[in-house]
Amino acid sequence: MQPPTSSRYASKLNVSLAADPARGVEVSEEAAPSDAALTPEQLASDVQRTQEKLAALKREQEHLERRKRELEDLARRQSEVETNTSDLTERLTRALVVLQQQCLDARRRAEQLEQAGGSLQRHLDGLQGIDVSAWSQSDAPRELTRALGLLDAARADYDGVRARLLNDETDPETSPTAAGARGESERTFVGWLQAGFAFTLPLLVVCLLILLALVFRSSSTP
Repeated sequence: MQPPTSSRYASKLNVSLAADPARGVEVSEEAAPSDAALTPEQLASDVQRTQEKLAALKREQEHLERRKRELEDLARRQSEVETNTSDLTERLTRALVVLQQQCLDARRRAEQLEQAGGSLQRHLDGLQGIDVSAWSQSDAPRELTRALGLLDAARADYDGVRARLLNDETDPETSPTAAGARGESERTFVGWLQAGFAFTLPLLVVCLLILLALVFRSSSTP
């Protein structure tokens, strides 16, 4: 007749405990229910520790959110710097090229202005040196020819400089007094022609008398 099932389990448990007494103690302790109740002090301590953990987690969350905002702001500012740097670099490059070209043009124009100014100054000095009243009768034809040559050269150079370098705002020909100035210049030129004719008229008369005398002498000779 076989023993009951409970008897077999009991006999096996006894054999196991006999082989490992410590395991039997552990099993008995785990199997023992926890009948100890938490005291109010322990509950208050647990609540306080939980609140402290929550406060620490909240501070950590705030720190992380603040750090996130700082990183986002840093990324935004870096993007703005990169964009503005690229745009401004391109603009500065174009402006520098334009300024360099303008500097070259300004140097060339300055050289042209300097040359033109020297040429006009020489013509002005030559024209200011003309004094019709100081011409003698014998020197009048030669001085008149020289004066007319100075006038033609000065007019030609002035027209060339005006066309190449002078603007309408700086051109005296477009000023309100231009017509009067041109009329005065024409009157001066006509006056010089009249003065030259007056100086050469006696010479022409003398030459004509000499020619008539020669003709009369040749006709009276047998």
